[in-house]
Amino acid sequence: MSMRFDSTDNRLALLATVVLGLLLLAGCSDPADAQASTAKDEKERREVVLSVPDMSCPMCPITVRRALNGVDGVYEAEADLDTKQARAVFDPARTDPEALIAAIENAGFSATVKGERDE
Repeated sequence: MSMRFDSTDNRLALLATVVLGLLLLAGCSDPADAQASTAKDEKERREVVLSVPDMSCPMCPITVRRALNGVDGVYEAEADLDTKQARAVFDPARTDPEALIAAIENAGFSATVKGERDE
């Protein structure tokens, strides 16, 4: 009884070998590098809460959020119509609250810093 391998079997074997190799390489990363990277990312994040009193309709928070997300260095942004506030998490090396306020003002709203903290 002889077994016959065709090109499909060879391709599957090659694919399995490549996947296994990639999984092994992924497991070989240095945990110290990963921790240093995480610590660096945490240092480069700051959160600011902005008062945006001009928001008056359901589209306003969407416009404010898009304006904030358009600023280089913003990681995440949200805006709330009920509280008339916006929150942004950003990299202080790439932007600052003044630039975030300017982006909101360019979108047609007034804004002031309500609170700022390191994240």
